[in-house]
Amino acid sequence: MREHKFKDQLKIELRKLASKNLLRDMVEISSPQGSNVSIMGRNFLLFCSNNYLGLANHPDIIRASIEYAKRYGVGSGASRLISGTMTPHVELEEKLKKFLSAEKTLLFNSGYHANVGTISAIAQEGDTIFSDELNHASIIDGCRLSKAKCIIYPHRNVEVLENLMKKERKRNGKGKSIIVSESLFSMDGNIAPIVELVALKKRFGAVLILDEAHAFGVIGKGGKGVAEQNGVEREVDIKIGTLGKAFGCFGAFVVSDATTINFLMNKARSFIYTTSLPPPIVGAAIKAISLAEEAEDKRIQIRKNIEQIRGALSNLNGIKVENHIFTIIFGSSKQALMQAWKLFEKGIFAQSIRPPTVKPGTARIRFSITSEHKEEDIYFLTQSLFSIFN
Repeated sequence: MREHKFKDQLKIELRKLASKNLLRDMVEISSPQGSNVSIMGRNFLLFCSNNYLGLANHPDIIRASIEYAKRYGVGSGASRLISGTMTPHVELEEKLKKFLSAEKTLLFNSGYHANVGTISAIAQEGDTIFSDELNHASIIDGCRLSKAKCIIYPHRNVEVLENLMKKERKRNGKGKSIIVSESLFSMDGNIAPIVELVALKKRFGAVLILDEAHAFGVIGKGGKGVAEQNGVEREVDIKIGTLGKAFGCFGAFVVSDATTINFLMNKARSFIYTTSLPPPIVGAAIKAISLAEEAEDKRIQIRKNIEQIRGALSNLNGIKVENHIFTIIFGSSKQALMQAWKLFEKGIFAQSIRPPTVKPGTARIRFSITSEHKEEDIYFLTQSLFSIFN
């Protein structure tokens, strides 16, 4: 009886989600990730993948994965602090350190692991976190898991953030202040005011944590991110990146000074209590970093694609194309679903994004542009969007 009651409760919750157009399902792709993918035996243009540099199916990366599997096996066997630290993990951390001119790096199993583990370890009781209202769920959960007070500031609003920090310093002058922001916001495609955040960090003696997940590999010299592009990479205390987006692999990493990395190694629970990344994935990522660093032609192509879309959609109200992520906000979840389905019928796969991923009333379709999209792909997308709006 109890089991049936439990399942009945779940069914009720699922029905509630469905009634609000918030019920989710998965779309199965039966081909490698690329600009075109196969879904139910039909070819689709893919405009919702984070495979920005098209490396997820790169032959050199596939070969590297096979080589590392042959040399080190498939599984790592344990967590990093038991027997799970293998030579490939050390190699990749060294590779990332050189790539980002960092003092030290630490691998995590995903961007979610990295943000949750880092923020909940760094932010302690008596501290205050200042978090942008549109930060990723992994940042939000890291703040919630910490014992620190969390204050949410309006999206990219440095003036309000400064006033909040002033008030909090008067109220509590003992604990440290921590500013947390994405560099390129994953659901909006705009960029944090990083120079101003650095200025506030210096003024208040705060710790600045920057999630560069969607920027690394694409933005900045050699794909070194938003902080590097703005000349403040050495002013950011902790940077977080993933290997599953522009680098086309899997896993994540934290970049900081040796003291901070050693602290995280001993305190970040999502690092300590999980089996380490498989050697084939690590080997693939090592190769991917090398390819991404030299992939200026791909970054140029992304910028060309952005300009093509921006020019084509300039007459559509409410659409801003600033970076390789852009969105069209429809407001209601029902409308976002309907418009995404219209695109799907035309052969374009771009997912609707609904609450709680975004705020109520801001349901949207999120588009991501890669280096692999050709001029005719972009043209087909923009013409399809015009047909929806007309």
